Parts: sequence; C-alpha cells; structure tokens
Amino acid sequence: MEERRKSKRFRIPFNVEVIPSNVAVDYVSGNVRDYSPEGFSFEILDIELGTNDIIKARFRVDPEAGYINVLGRIAWKIKIAIESQVGVEIEEIDAGTNKDLGYPFNMWKDKMRNST
Repeated sequence: MEERRKSKRFRIPFNVEVIPSNVAVDYVSGNVRDYSPEGFSFEILDIELGTNDIIKARFRVDPEAGYINVLGRIAWKIKIAIESQVGVEIEEIDAGTNKDLGYPFNMWKDKMRNST
C-alpha cells in the first residue's frame, strides 16, 4: 500500500485533552499514539466522535511549556471495546504556540542519537 502521509509520524507518548467542538462537555483525557506536523492519532475512552467531526485538542509536549491548542478534523476512528483509536488531521494550531511544535521531533532525534 502506498504511503499517503506527507511527513513521518513519530511515536512519542503524551497526554491529550479533547473536546468535540459541537458538544458542551469538559475536555476528556486520552493518550497520543503518534504525531506529525499534519496530524496525530490518540486513544481515548469512547466518546461520540465521527469521521469529519471537528475537535478541539490541547496537549503539552514539554511539561515546562504551556498547552498547544489545536483545532482538528477526525480523519478516521476505530472502536475497540470501550476505547477508540482516533486519527486527527490538524486544521489550525494556535499561533502563539507554533514555536513549541519542534519539541517532539527534537526529543525523538535525541533519543535516536543516544540509542546508536
């Protein structure tokens, strides 16, 4: 199968808080599975999310930094028992946090350098 992604996805686990933009609930916590500049996937207890739904998400890839706020579109969802795996295409990133996005990639590069 041909790879459709523009960028390599990195497996760097961190927490994400998600809220569907059309639902009035608090953020629900999940765990990011992988991440790239174009999108990310995460695992979460099943909530009502469907393909093409818009979500708000926030996460900290650096515990010392503030939240990175993202608006994204659900690209796919797989329900497994009481959890779901969800793929998100990033639509918008809060301009004030763009500088923080290099952190996961720098962390991954450092890990790869140290493992050789």
